[in-house]
Parts: sequence; structure tokens; C-alpha cells
Amino acid sequence: MTTQLENMALPPGITEGEGKLRWSYAINLWRQPILLRPLMIMMAVFLTFIVITATIAGGVTALLWALGGGCAFTLLVGGLTYLIMGLIHRGQYIFLFEMDDKGVLNHSTPRQNKKARSLRVATMIVGHATGNGAIRDAGRSAGSSEFYSRFSEVKKVKAVRKYNLIRVHSPFVRNQIYASPEQYGFVWEYIASRCVKANIFE
Repeated sequence: MTTQLENMALPPGITEGEGKLRWSYAINLWRQPILLRPLMIMMAVFLTFIVITATIAGGVTALLWALGGGCAFTLLVGGLTYLIMGLIHRGQYIFLFEMDDKGVLNHSTPRQNKKARSLRVATMIVGHATGNGAIRDAGRSAGSSEFYSRFSEVKKVKAVRKYNLIRVHSPFVRNQIYASPEQYGFVWEYIASRCVKANIFE
């Protein structure tokens, strides 16, 4: 496999070593709020729980109050959390990628991992202190910084060229692979050609 990779014409920024292809991709968190979507999904689940509880306990009036208060709380906590995360990472998040014939790994730099752990601990402390489960759960999720997709298990590969993004979905992993415009075609063909069980969407 190493010989095969060495014979490939690699785009600028992609290197080969130890049988793996490696590259990095930096995202401006203010222009492309990629971390906001999973955060808001988690908050939406919390809001749904509030609404269901209020409906069972107090009927329509309680539901309306819970819906209004829950939405305001969700937007406030979600916005502040994302702002803090953006400031901690200085407005930029760097992805590191490793790929071979078996799969692709998406992970963070050691410095970002350290910041993520600090943010996770601080957020969980606040959640425990206030008795707020949503904040505590946000702290737990802040530490997730490594995702591996095994090509043989991938069920869906989708190109989102507008954002230099390739979505690689398997039953238990929803991976996001980024590549610069110069690298995108190569990375796309490499992944799509090896995900033989996946539905491919260009």
C-alpha cells in the first residue's frame, strides 16, 4: 500500500508517510459556525423534554410558558457556549486528517484537544453547580474531537462543495471531511471509490 500511495500524484498540502495520507484544514468559526449545529441539536432535545414535561404537568398554559422560556434559554445558552468556544479557539478550528485504503480519521491538534478538555471540565462544573442537565451534557460533548470512518461500513457519502466538505456517514459515525479546492477532487475520488456499500451523492 505504501508503494501505491507513493506513486500517486498528490495535491498540494497532502503528504504521504507510513502508508497514510495526511492533510489539515482550518475553518473560521465566525464565518462557518460548524460547531453550532450539534450544539443546537442537543439544546433542541432538551427543549423537547421541557415541553413534554410541561404538557403533562400543567396543560396548555404551562406548555406556552415552557415553550417561550425554553426557546429563550436554548438560544442564550447555545449562543454563549458557541461564543466561548470561538474565543477559546481564537476564531479558528483546525482539522487534521489521516486516510488510507481502510478508512479516514478526523481529529484535532493536541493544543485544541487540551482546550476542549478544559472547556468540558469547566462546563460540567457549572452544570453540576446549577443543577442544569443541558449545560452538563454540553460539557460532556465538548470533548469529542476524534472520528474514524471505516470505508467498509460507510452507508452514505455526500459532496458539499460549497463548504469544501465531504459527509461520510456510517451507522454510528457521522464524519465531516474537509479539503481545500485544490485537494477536494482527489480526496472525493479516493473516499467515494472505496466506500463500495455507500450511496454516493455528488
